Amino acid sequence: SRLYAFSDGAFEFVDKDGRSRGLADFVHLLTEPAVPGLREPERLFRRVRELAAVPVLEDDFSALVVTFLSH
Repeated sequence: SRLYAFSDGAFEFVDKDGRSRGLADFVHLLTEPAVPGLREPERLFRRVRELAAVPVLEDDFSALVVTFLSH
């Protein structure tokens, strides 16, 4: 199980097609597979930058991911 906490800058951006992205779009990114060797917040940040119209995001991108492990 994972708990995600993130700022609005993580999901409110304009993509390369000029479309305003929102929370529903970001939730879709959360379901994409993990990238081996890459921490989850970094994966999300890179993915948003990949989709964004500009290489430097206009708002802050803050993300905290807590992974719950069972023994």
